[in-house]
Amino acid sequence: MQRTGYLGLSRAVERLGFQTSSPLQVDFASASIGSLNEEFLKNIYAAAQGHAPHDERKIARIGESGQAPDLSDSFRIYFPTHETVSNSIGGTDVSRRQLLSHVTCC
Repeated sequence: MQRTGYLGLSRAVERLGFQTSSPLQVDFASASIGSLNEEFLKNIYAAAQGHAPHDERKIARIGESGQAPDLSDSFRIYFPTHETVSNSIGGTDVSRRQLLSHVTCC
């Protein structure tokens, strides 16, 4: 069973009974907004609706009109400011590897 990523999100939404084809407003936090692209946002959006990621039919289910919504109207993306990063432990010199060495999961 996939518990993380697009598939984990879509399964959790479905199992909780929140699967929908109605438009959503999605809040998303990212430390690297430069890595976000349209395909990623479409997959997160579909997964948040409870639809399987990379499912070609999902685009037809997004929005009541069958048209994919303007994702810029569907997402609020949060990211740290330069000031927040500068004032954090390690500041702007902390590499991704150093950050990940402090993260524990599951």
